[in-house]
Amino acid sequence: MSDFPYSKALLVLVGLTVADTFWTLYITHVGLGQRLKASCASFMIIAVQALCVSEYVLDKRLIPFAAVGAFLGTWLPMTYTKHKKAV
Repeated sequence: MSDFPYSKALLVLVGLTVADTFWTLYITHVGLGQRLKASCASFMIIAVQALCVSEYVLDKRLIPFAAVGAFLGTWLPMTYTKHKKAV
């Protein structure tokens, strides 16, 4: 049986997806001058990333899952926004 931490890998992937979604929102809110929304997004970025970073720093095998999560965290909200504007 493998000792690979599948549950941690999934949590890192989902966590970084959430964190990068908040990054996308943060950049949008800063660009629009929405201070409170940008500040709340900033808070969430640090809160979520702190948990994820501590995991993949201790176990380098989780880095690819973090990278995929980061990709999805930017791609998904931008795709949603583009689709929403087209409708």
